[in-house]
Amino acid sequence: MNKGKRLLVASICGLVCGLICYGIASSGPAALPAPIAAQLIASRTLIGVAIGLSRFSLGHWAIHGAVLGVVFSLPLASADSWLPTIHSSVRAPCSYGLSFWD
Repeated sequence: MNKGKRLLVASICGLVCGLICYGIASSGPAALPAPIAAQLIASRTLIGVAIGLSRFSLGHWAIHGAVLGVVFSLPLASADSWLPTIHSSVRAPCSYGLSFWD
């Protein structure tokens, strides 16, 4: 299987798995908030993309690891815009810990 086809197939499989997980998670009695549903689907799709990207050789293992690290950090970085209340609750203990060392 060529590299591009593997990336496409793995990404589609990740998206399908994300939709299955969303279906299972939303079958509970409480409604699933849209930001959590979006992050659930995005994280499963990202796993598929990472599997597809693992086929590509970027020359050195450190470069490959850095690229995958950036790709895996995207959902957490975007969670700040989806869930601002969680960000502020995480920011407060971190800023308190940093100000402790001043």
